[in-house]
Amino acid sequence: SILLPGYTLDMEVEQVLHQSRFEYLLDKVNKIKEVDTILIGDSWFELYEMPYWKNKVIYGTFKEDFENKSIINLGIGGATFLKWNYKIDKLISNLKFKNVIINLGFNDIQSVGLNVDLNKILLNLKLLESKIRKYNENCIIYYLGVSPSCNYQFLDKKMEFNNMIEEYCSFKENSHFIDTKNVFLNGNEYKDDFKEMFIDNDGNHLNTYGYQKWSVLIKNILNK
Repeated sequence: SILLPGYTLDMEVEQVLHQSRFEYLLDKVNKIKEVDTILIGDSWFELYEMPYWKNKVIYGTFKEDFENKSIINLGIGGATFLKWNYKIDKLISNLKFKNVIINLGFNDIQSVGLNVDLNKILLNLKLLESKIRKYNENCIIYYLGVSPSCNYQFLDKKMEFNNMIEEYCSFKENSHFIDTKNVFLNGNEYKDDFKEMFIDNDGNHLNTYGYQKWSVLIKNILNK
C-alpha cells in the first residue's frame, strides 16, 4: 500500500558494497605487483588506515605502525565473509602474496541477530579461503577471532563462532586462528578499560587506545 507507482513487491535491487571504497582498493592493488601480507576485513581494518575523524582526533595509526612492512590493507566497512566472496577475485587475482590476515565475522553476526546461523558463516569462511588459495595454494592465512564490542548480547555467539574457526584451523596446515579475547576480556569478564577502547557513542569501532591494544596481535603475526 506504500509502494510508489511503477514499483512491485517482486522487484530486486543489487546492494553495492561500499563501491567508492572498492574502486579505491582496485586502483590501489593495480599499482602493486607483489606484497608479503594482505589484510582482508571490515571497518576495523578500513578505519585503521582511513581514520575516523571526530573532535579533530585521528584514530587509525596503520601507516605509522607498519611503514617498514610489505603489507596492503583491503579493509571494507560493513563487509562480511559472504560479501567478500564476491570481491576477492578482483582484488587479489593480480597480486603475489605470502600471508593473509582476515578480520571478518563481526558484521556476519551482529547484522543478523541472535538467531544467526553460525554454520552458514563458517561455510562462507571456507569458500573465501578456497578462493584465496586459488592464487597461492601455500599462503599462510591467519583468522583474527571475532572481537567483543559494547553490544554485549552478541558475546556468546562471537565466542561460539571463534571456537568453530579454531577447530577448523586445527585441521589445516597453513590456516591459523588468532584469539583476540585476551585483548578485551579477563577470563569471561570485560576488562576495566574495555569501554575506553571504543569510539564514544559508537561502541562498535576502536579508537586510538583500542587500536594500540588490538594491533599488537597483527604485529605479533608479522614479526614471526
